[in-house]
Amino acid sequence: MPGFGHRSVSIFPTWKGNRLSPSIGTGFSPGTSGKKIPFFRAGCLMTESLAQEKFRISPWKAEFLDPSMERKYRERIMERSARELQIAVAVWALLLLLFSFNDYTVLGYSPEFRKAFVSRVIVVIPLFVFVIVLGRRPRTAVSGIPVTVLVIYGFTCFFALYFLYPPEAVTYIIMVTLVMLISLFVFLPNRLVLASVASLYGIAGTTTALALTTPVGPRDLASFVVLLSLPAIIGFIAAYRLNTTWRREFAALLEAETANAELRREIERRVKLEEELRVQASIDHLTGLYNRRSYEKLFEQEFGRARRHNTPLALCVLDLDLFKEINDRYGHASGDVALLQVASACRAELRESDIVGRLGGEEFILILPHTDAAGAVIVADRLRERIAEMDVEAGDVVFRITASFGVTELHQEDGSINDLVRRADAALYRSKAEGRNRVCMD
Repeated sequence: MPGFGHRSVSIFPTWKGNRLSPSIGTGFSPGTSGKKIPFFRAGCLMTESLAQEKFRISPWKAEFLDPSMERKYRERIMERSARELQIAVAVWALLLLLFSFNDYTVLGYSPEFRKAFVSRVIVVIPLFVFVIVLGRRPRTAVSGIPVTVLVIYGFTCFFALYFLYPPEAVTYIIMVTLVMLISLFVFLPNRLVLASVASLYGIAGTTTALALTTPVGPRDLASFVVLLSLPAIIGFIAAYRLNTTWRREFAALLEAETANAELRREIERRVKLEEELRVQASIDHLTGLYNRRSYEKLFEQEFGRARRHNTPLALCVLDLDLFKEINDRYGHASGDVALLQVASACRAELRESDIVGRLGGEEFILILPHTDAAGAVIVADRLRERIAEMDVEAGDVVFRITASFGVTELHQEDGSINDLVRRADAALYRSKAEGRNRVCMD
């Protein structure tokens, strides 16, 4: 795969026997010693041994050996199983009623027919009740016990036909029994073990009923048991393959969902990281104000807008007075606190549309859209007073600072921010020369 060197990446699960190989997200790279070295890409959340245990399927029950995984699987198929079981049980009940016509053909309207009809009705009523229960409690479908009890109950009532039908009609009952044995595996959603128990009960009960009602020898009875076992075995094999296949697909789906969830988390992490990098690239790390790259870019936007609409644009340069002495006297940490408080004062005093950036060291830059030089002087003087009146608290040290300002506005001949900064710097030097803590305009 291009871009991965010697590594082979598999994004599909593989199967070994009855368990899912957790190779999804796992590849192998040949080491120098010739041994295979496992590596894991994003999305693989478990070790190989843990994954094998989690997805291993019982070779006898066709269920996950891990109880929590089996519960999760049943939760996933619960609604679907309930719907399928409702349809199967309803069809079962309707077929029982339809076979009453065959009873009438064989028995006529006799006491035996009425008994057979009653035996069918007492099975049909619980079946329809079960259909209603499944609609209200879908979880009943995946436990397996209710449907197994219902099948055993149905078989028990069906055995009565051997005692009601004449001996020459027993072949018909046997044929129906063969269909029932394979149907309870294929058409009735149930756990394989419980379906097997129900089929064994059906075979044993049918054999017993036949032995009690029909004169057959031991050899014929043994052949009859083999005959009944054939559809049960075929149904068991079909159900076994279906159950193991569904669980394998479920395990693969879980692996894919886990990989997708990890991929989404990785994407979110990368997006967050990109945003942090973008902020770090545009914001001064100490004060949280715009850095030079950002405020120059924003100035270009305001510059173009001012030219198009013929609106004023002012720029101020702010420099903290005697800041080196503050660092020397109180330490650089105290100087950083002072810079942070000045940045906070700028944000609090200015409009949202104004742009505040750190020019470097103890110098700040203010870009004021829709403001002329006279208006900028008023804003700067208000900010100057706020800075001069605030107490800078740096641990046990409390001190005050002042600031000097240089103000200018956009001229017709200006071509870039450097032209305004140059004039603002000249005005700032005048403020320093005239005694500091003041605002001067070019």
